[in-house]
Amino acid sequence: MAAVCLRWRLRQSDVDQGRVMGAAAVARLQSDATVQAQLAMARQEVTETRTKGAKSPLNCAAEKAVLGR
Repeated sequence: MAAVCLRWRLRQSDVDQGRVMGAAAVARLQSDATVQAQLAMARQEVTETRTKGAKSPLNCAAEKAVLGR
């Protein structure tokens, strides 16, 4: 069985193209009415939950201790 050698060296052009593709994807999502409607519903849900006084189930103190903050 022959070994297949693939070159996986990251180049600056790869990073630049990743940024371009990422920016294009975000721009596309920001212009999509369905995505924007879903984001608005999610924001409303978070606002309502905070208004009700709900607390995060996460242990933020432990996280801060681990991160040294």
